Amino acid sequence: MAVRGATVGDVEELSYIPEAREEVRRRKIDERLAKLFPVFEKEDSGLIPVDAVGTIMRAMNLNPTVAVVEDIVQSIEETESTGYVSISKLRGALMEVCMSREHKGTVLVRDDEETLREAFRAFDRDGKGYIEAAYLKQVMSEMEEAFTEDEISEMVEAAQDAD
Repeated sequence: MAVRGATVGDVEELSYIPEAREEVRRRKIDERLAKLFPVFEKEDSGLIPVDAVGTIMRAMNLNPTVAVVEDIVQSIEETESTGYVSISKLRGALMEVCMSREHKGTVLVRDDEETLREAFRAFDRDGKGYIEAAYLKQVMSEMEEAFTEDEISEMVEAAQDAD
């Protein structure tokens, strides 16, 4: 899902602001969240669907595991799950995570382009310059934190669309 009004530069900019400029980083993160939340907000209710939290984190250039997303949601949800979290509580939790780039010791920063290329080459066993969709599906479903069929299909479709 594309986020209106956001560019790759907006997201990348957050990763390169020196730690000493913490207040500037906070403001930039808050501005970015302010652009993202309306995309996912349920009818101006001040609520975000729980299943959008991971997507929002990835749009903030983080790479959360399912367990991290669930832990963050659980920490800010009301006593009984409604399927939604309050924007104000989510903003606070995500501000903390974006500033530290980790959650309870789990580093959430995405890999750089060269690391991704190396990973691709590891899966491109024959050096064809592409990975067969069936092989990608197999590998992704066998990972420690396996992807769902829907997530795998989305990745394959996105990769095919990029061609």
